[in-house]
Amino acid sequence: MKLLRTIMILTIAAYAVTVYADDARSIDPVGELQDAALNYQAAAEAQLAQANGLLQARQTPSDDDEQEIKRRRRSSNASLELQASNHLMGAAGNFDNAARVWRAAAQATRETAAREYFHRAAQDANRRATILVRRAAELAEHAALEYAALQDLGNQVNASHRAGRIREQLSGRR
Repeated sequence: MKLLRTIMILTIAAYAVTVYADDARSIDPVGELQDAALNYQAAAEAQLAQANGLLQARQTPSDDDEQEIKRRRRSSNASLELQASNHLMGAAGNFDNAARVWRAAAQATRETAAREYFHRAAQDANRRATILVRRAAELAEHAALEYAALQDLGNQVNASHRAGRIREQLSGRR
């Protein structure tokens, strides 16, 4: 009885070691890197959609509106632009992560066609990130101008500072 139980325990243990070893060997680094890059790109697309939603929520003040209503709408629009700028910067960061991972996947593969595809995907993600950073800077600058026109100095400082930081980041991009 003890012998049978010992054999069963050893058999289960051997099976568990085999399954664990198979799991460790079954990880495909290139596939995992590709999945990671696609996940980063999906996150970037979601943040881009959030930014676009904020920009679509802006309301153009009409000539028939009272001065205070126009002022509030302009202030609200500037706030939405600044929020959209932040989302665009987040999306750019996710595209940068995707580019980094695409380059890692290119280095990890031995297949020439896959390596070229991954390099192109990295270049595209980098290009998209740069475009988003530039657009984020423009939105922050426009928000700062709106706040200045409204004589909202506190928000102008915040928006101008944000625009400066974004432009500084943009200057270091390739």
